[in-house]
Amino acid sequence: MIVSCFADHLIAAARYDKIPLPEVCRQLRELGLEAVDLGIPRKSPADAVAAFTPFADGGLKCASCYCFADCGLPDDEYDKYILECIKAAKELGSPYLMIVPGSCPDTRDRAKEVPLIAEHLERAAALAAPYGITITFENFSQPIYAFSTPDEIAAILKAAPSVYYTYDSGNFMLMNFDSKAGLPFAARTRHCHFKDYHITSEELPDIPPQADGKRLQGATIGGGDARNDEITEALHAAGYDGALTVELHRIRVDFAAVAESVKWVKALCDRLNG
Repeated sequence: MIVSCFADHLIAAARYDKIPLPEVCRQLRELGLEAVDLGIPRKSPADAVAAFTPFADGGLKCASCYCFADCGLPDDEYDKYILECIKAAKELGSPYLMIVPGSCPDTRDRAKEVPLIAEHLERAAALAAPYGITITFENFSQPIYAFSTPDEIAAILKAAPSVYYTYDSGNFMLMNFDSKAGLPFAARTRHCHFKDYHITSEELPDIPPQADGKRLQGATIGGGDARNDEITEALHAAGYDGALTVELHRIRVDFAAVAESVKWVKALCDRLNG
């Protein structure tokens, strides 16, 4: 297993601490960071290649790319955009393209939306196969999207056999599930996003309450109540050998927060990698 981080976090840390981005990459590499997760621009997917240059210059790989592709688009428009994203991922050396399916304008009926998402993801997988790119999707953190609950994840994976799963521990917490709720999909997991939160009863005006009235206050990875260590141990036992990606949420993204998270994930990887 290797340590990755969202590329946007490195950019944010460089800006906040006024450290040149190449130096941020170098220092984090010394702490164990090996790769970044890179977003593909909606308007011009090919621009992702240039956007990756400072990270490549800093000695980092691309662990996964991700894009937002609305299933409500006309088929030809959807296929054209996805193919552009696939080609960008290929040029970047990324083995994965994670697609966030978005909402479907034609329906808000979740029973109809899930198979529509699965159909589009499976089409994307067929487009990606000749390029050696694996299509994944993650459990999302907002109830208006029909890929946010364990039941929805299970239904999509069943209906889209060529598509794989990106585990997001924090998004389960935001949806009022245990962070370990994705473990039934270990065999289909190809990538992981780790968030972390302190579960608190404290009144925090900027953070909305969960269904139980408690709030999730952002934390560095390993510093909160997400069970990312137990999740990783279970995935490793199931044969997972991919990236563990640092994703910070509801916390200031500065160099110290990124570095602390990278060190925690690296120690976890080292322990399990032996």
